[in-house]
Amino acid sequence: MIQRIQSLFLFIVFIAGICLFFLPVAFYSSDMLFCKFNITGITQINGQPQNLPNTIPLIIFTIIMTVFPFIIIFLYKNRPLQMKLCRLCIIINVLFIAIIFWYADIIEKNLCVDSIYKTGAFLPLLTLIFLFLANMSIRKDEKIIKSADRLR
Repeated sequence: MIQRIQSLFLFIVFIAGICLFFLPVAFYSSDMLFCKFNITGITQINGQPQNLPNTIPLIIFTIIMTVFPFIIIFLYKNRPLQMKLCRLCIIINVLFIAIIFWYADIIEKNLCVDSIYKTGAFLPLLTLIFLFLANMSIRKDEKIIKSADRLR
């Protein structure tokens, strides 16, 4: 059913995925440069353009991370598939976190400045926690159903 606790956890992951498009991941600043790194791109306020990486893979990962939990919510009748997709979403989220920090490191090295991580860098860690909680709740529901079937 949709009113289960895992649906709430997955909906929080969905909302967090949408928020990733609007929140900055990191700021880079020095005397001559101010740069902001978002999932959707890198904006440079002042200074010369640098050789900065393209953020299209981050956008694709964010879309996948946003759409999957929304789909998983409505698969409540097929709990084994729901668990598999939730695990897949956890793997995608871990890869996404690694890619975010890798991109931030590349930008930091190219601009020769220190990074200041913002909310967008830590939001995927929060979504990872909620995905684990949703997966545990789905697994618990599956165990309850199997134990009820054994009693019949």
